[in-house]
Amino acid sequence: MDIKYTPKNIKELLGSDDSINDLADWLNDYETNATKNRNDKAKKQKKSKKTITEYTEDTEDSSYLESDRPLKKKSPDKCSCAIITGEHGVGKTTMVNTVLKELKYNIKYVNISKETNGNKNLEHLLDSILNHDTLYNIKTISNSKSKKVIVIDDIQSYGTHIERKFVKDLMKENSIIWYCPIIFIASNKHKKFITDVKKDSYQISMYVPEYDVMSKLLERVCLGENMLFEDERVFNKILDISQNDFNKLLVIMNELHRLFGTDEITNKYIDKYISHTEKKDEELAIYDCARNLFCSYKGINNTLKSIENDKTNMLLMMQQYHISIVNNYSKNKDNILNDIEDISINLSHADVIDNYIFSDQNWKLQDTHGFYSCVYPSYKLSKITHIDKLSHDMFYPSKYSSKFKLTYPKDQNKTSTRCINYKNVKISKELFKDMSVDDYMIVINIISEYINSNNIKEIKKIIEQYNIPYYLISHILKIDKMTGTKKDTFNIMEKKIKIMEKNIINKKNKKNQ
Repeated sequence: MDIKYTPKNIKELLGSDDSINDLADWLNDYETNATKNRNDKAKKQKKSKKTITEYTEDTEDSSYLESDRPLKKKSPDKCSCAIITGEHGVGKTTMVNTVLKELKYNIKYVNISKETNGNKNLEHLLDSILNHDTLYNIKTISNSKSKKVIVIDDIQSYGTHIERKFVKDLMKENSIIWYCPIIFIASNKHKKFITDVKKDSYQISMYVPEYDVMSKLLERVCLGENMLFEDERVFNKILDISQNDFNKLLVIMNELHRLFGTDEITNKYIDKYISHTEKKDEELAIYDCARNLFCSYKGINNTLKSIENDKTNMLLMMQQYHISIVNNYSKNKDNILNDIEDISINLSHADVIDNYIFSDQNWKLQDTHGFYSCVYPSYKLSKITHIDKLSHDMFYPSKYSSKFKLTYPKDQNKTSTRCINYKNVKISKELFKDMSVDDYMIVINIISEYINSNNIKEIKKIIEQYNIPYYLISHILKIDKMTGTKKDTFNIMEKKIKIMEKNIINKKNKKNQ
């Protein structure tokens, strides 16, 4: 049944009109953009050989500010690859296939897991994928002028280093030669690898189909198979159990058609069918799951189920935000410290249980770990905080962003932290001797304050006064592991320091000339 009702052309596609148009426009403009980008890169290479970047006093502060600016989505005319993202069952693959077939592309589906299976050379695989003869040895291709496209589906499932490196190398190679469009398809699951792919690809998002869109597909199937319902309630119940998933709706209708054929389906029968049908496990994005944890406690079992797929990150999110939530949204301001202590003690118990789970391979303790790490803290927050206000500040944006913005959790308990800090402190002792932890934190705060305020002259005075090497500043800043949990200030600082170092070195070279 799913093949029978697969869209034959773009007009038959349901929902996501903007996504369909965005993909079609990007493909139609691909050759023009490819020619333009190749020419631009050729010109830049010629200029780069003749010119050397100069640093002046006037551009120092502006250079620092440049590193603070957030990354923007790349313009479609600059992208040789595209990535389609959306929840399971929204029709990502169907949309891509339908658009490509209507635009008369010859499609090559690449399964990275199979391609990289065994000890194959990555360069050989890249060459074979971007080579006309080996990649497109397909009977449907009748001439060399045919349009080609590479489609790589389910990239969120790629977990090995070789698979991820293969994708990145393929993107890098295609961004240079613009051989053909490469389309990646992924779910909304948060992964650093997917984020990296998005940075250098044209992003197209597909959203969950609404009730009227799902109704159209259900009507098509009913008319096509001559299926009868007792009343509208049966129709609505089928839509409810489909959970806004095209694939699941077709599976349900196929099963009902097999059981009832053209006979009338009554409310009694559909209720019995629903009672034996399990709901699809919803794979919530990390931020949606965290919002539910903070703002919508739904009992022990539901909370454990919601964190099942991402227990580690949910624990880190709770560790990262419970203090600020209690501080800002507590109903009883006089009891803030006691509430924070109560949650912190349970999180500490969760860490101890986590050690038992992995050291003794005692997997039965996982639910106990989930209770201490997420269930109890979520319950506690629901009792002691203004949930409505917290929920409003998380979901509804202020002028530029939500008042309480969630960011990806930073692991405060990395096993290598002690070793890394030992190395940083050891290097720092080359200049700073007999300093306590408090002394280091004071130095870090002073340097950070000057860098954040772009007070370059004061930083220069300190560096010259104490004869501090520039590399040493980076090691001193790396000692502080807590600042980065709220904001990636360290990365920003490090970039500013490197730019400052280049500026000073360039000026010294100019004076010597």
